[in-house]
Amino acid sequence: MKSNEFELLCTGGDERLDILENGLNKYFIHPTQFNETVFRGSCTCNSLNIDSSVEFNHIVEDLNQNGLHQYQIEELRSQIRTAFQTNDNSVDFEVFIAPSGTDLVYLPLLFKSIIEPNKRIINVLTCPEELGSGTVLASQGKFYFSKNQFGETVSKNEPIGLHSEIDLIELAARDENGNIHKHELEIQRIIQNKTHDQTLLINLVLGSKSGIEDNLSLIPKYKNDALFVVDMCQLRVNNDLINQTLANGACVMITGSKFFQAPLFCAALFVPSNVIHQIQSNQLDLKSNQPSMVEGINQIFAQSDFPPVLSNLRSQLREFYNEGLYCRWRIAINEIERFNQLDQHQVTQLIAVWNSYVSTEISHNPHYELMKDFDLTNKSIISFRVKFDSGKYLAHEELQFLYQQLLTSNSELLDGKKLQMGQPVRYGDKSFIRLAIGAVNIRKFIKEGLDLNFESRILESISQVLKRMQHANGY
Repeated sequence: MKSNEFELLCTGGDERLDILENGLNKYFIHPTQFNETVFRGSCTCNSLNIDSSVEFNHIVEDLNQNGLHQYQIEELRSQIRTAFQTNDNSVDFEVFIAPSGTDLVYLPLLFKSIIEPNKRIINVLTCPEELGSGTVLASQGKFYFSKNQFGETVSKNEPIGLHSEIDLIELAARDENGNIHKHELEIQRIIQNKTHDQTLLINLVLGSKSGIEDNLSLIPKYKNDALFVVDMCQLRVNNDLINQTLANGACVMITGSKFFQAPLFCAALFVPSNVIHQIQSNQLDLKSNQPSMVEGINQIFAQSDFPPVLSNLRSQLREFYNEGLYCRWRIAINEIERFNQLDQHQVTQLIAVWNSYVSTEISHNPHYELMKDFDLTNKSIISFRVKFDSGKYLAHEELQFLYQQLLTSNSELLDGKKLQMGQPVRYGDKSFIRLAIGAVNIRKFIKEGLDLNFESRILESISQVLKRMQHANGY
């Protein structure tokens, strides 16, 4: 255990977890400082809350007494599976865990390298600008970080050592005007043009940073032509859709640290049984004289991250029990279980009321502009651009400064608290910010009522920071 127990929340992941000299991480938060914060974020940069801080103390007490062992990791894996299964448990899948959703990007590349080892991987990635910042590098089979979950330094941008060549095809989320692209025709063209020496990996997203949802009807139609992976890391979906996607043979990526607002980072990949069987049937003898298939993966994952069914692969990974990841996932599971007890019809209605009110307020504010195709995105996220009095839109760097000021400055409008919201998202030479609600917010709204006046004050607090920026810069 760490000498300071709360340090556990900042261990077992890449450098984004590090607390910097200013006492905050790169997201301008500290994971234990939550009493003075209003949460309206869709990012993975959550801190603890009133409930999870109590739970964290209990988890740490148990770890202090008993340590962390493999059987506890397997119990956690079982809890994650159970939390997302439907009542009939008809879909069989295995659970891989990882600190970050971006870490999960490496796994389908590994699977493809095992299942079709002599083929070039064509890796199709939709909405890259609205995914995790390291997703493009990871999708190329390169290290996206400088520090792994073991605390070791690795060479960022360098290949991780897979034995397959990778060609990445990026399909942008939006055009230069902010309109959402439809990717179906382009993906169909890529599938039809595949050659015999190529194998296809197609990454779709159901809930990008602004809530974009790809068309999943491609999966059953082309499941024999490609391995599909659906990024549901925002987890603003229901279990039926997750299980239907798995039943169609696609892998599903999730995190517990966005909609369910657990501390950063905790992620999992659900892999359907048909893909697991292909891996088992095709995995190489890793003890042969060939270079190990997991040489680079061994710098990213531990044995306990992989399910026991893949014992051959697990045996080539190091034994390591990630206490920080375990704590974060335990907190996430507790929140998921609480949320699943709510009346989901009431939840849907509440989200719709929040979305309607806040989006209307934004549309009436001369400093704000809702993103194009707003009605096509998930209703629990609202994305908008920001303008100075002159009508000039804030550039990405200016929105980053605005974001920083909101997260580090107390506002009288928010009862002396800071606002934690979604980071700015760049598209082309433009950028937008986001407000979002998650499971913890929704539970509070159901218990205490949705105070729409407070939501107006949140928007006004952003305007106040904007006015200070205008005054300081002479806009």
